Amino acid sequence: ADREKKYIHWWIQLYHNLDSDGYPNLFDEDQNYGLCHRLDRETSGTVLVGVTQLARQQMRECFHRHYVRKLYVCLAHGFIEPMEQTVDKNLEAMGQKARLHPNGKRARTHVKVLAQFTRKTKDGGVEEFSLCTCEIAEGRMHQIRLHMSAALHAPIVSEFYYQGQKQMMEDRKWCQRVFLHAYAVSFPDVSGEKRRVGADPDDDGLDCGLKDETKQEWHCCICPLTPELRNALEGLEPKNDESKKLLETITSTGLLMPSHEIVHVMGTENRKGEIDDVFFPWSSQVNPIEVGDLAKPRDAYPQNRIGGERGVPPSAPPSASASAASPLASAASASASGAAAAAAAAAANPPRG
Repeated sequence: ADREKKYIHWWIQLYHNLDSDGYPNLFDEDQNYGLCHRLDRETSGTVLVGVTQLARQQMRECFHRHYVRKLYVCLAHGFIEPMEQTVDKNLEAMGQKARLHPNGKRARTHVKVLAQFTRKTKDGGVEEFSLCTCEIAEGRMHQIRLHMSAALHAPIVSEFYYQGQKQMMEDRKWCQRVFLHAYAVSFPDVSGEKRRVGADPDDDGLDCGLKDETKQEWHCCICPLTPELRNALEGLEPKNDESKKLLETITSTGLLMPSHEIVHVMGTENRKGEIDDVFFPWSSQVNPIEVGDLAKPRDAYPQNRIGGERGVPPSAPPSASASAASPLASAASASASGAAAAAAAAAANPPRG
């Protein structure tokens, strides 16, 4: 795990030309080398990186307020019914694993089946699979993996914790890692000295970005499915024409739709129309972000909407050494044009998520 962590840190540093003077946060172990969050072990996809200390602190606050939305893609065993549903089951962490338990923390996952496939086994049997998107409301440890396995009885292909070892070994003969991918991530622009989450526009002249909300920028980064996941899909037989069409799109582009690309928009209404409605129709309703929300202090924010991602502790106040200008870099941005960042993310994360 330590070797894998060094790999992702090295990749991020190399992407910024090993410039430790210009990007000291990426070389600071206390700042987790700029990483704002983590993915589960063997999960690929988008990762947000704070180029400066202030940017990372601000993005961590965004995670706590559920301003960061993520869309995952997974391949699960069985034909899941109904085709679209929400799992609302509490999760309790137990060391490196988790379990469904009424005394655990609330966790909601919205699952939508995009396509169905079959695969012939050597003994003449037929396996069934569902390709799904998953939106999460809270982001608990192993939330998607456990909800798929324990709640829907449809473990993710090559899952190593939440399905039997025999099935996992069979899966890995044709899919070498867990088929779970962070496909899209959306977040507000919090870069710069005068754009801070929770800042008071009347305090020292700081502008949180929503004094004139049309000037607030929002981003959505897309990370195509990695080559090994696309290769795994090529060995499956689509159940119907719709599944066949999606399979052709994914194996050729890595995208769910050819039109999917990185999005940058200004203002709440544009964000709702071009990002939320396209990629996050469910989570944007469960955790809505309205005009003025970015400006609210944490103690004025609804408590039932503050929870954050696994591995993102409460935000500390910016230190005196925080950089003034602080653009947020994203490994997802680089991976939108190739699989390098996605591969790095897949290799870089310990079994926590």
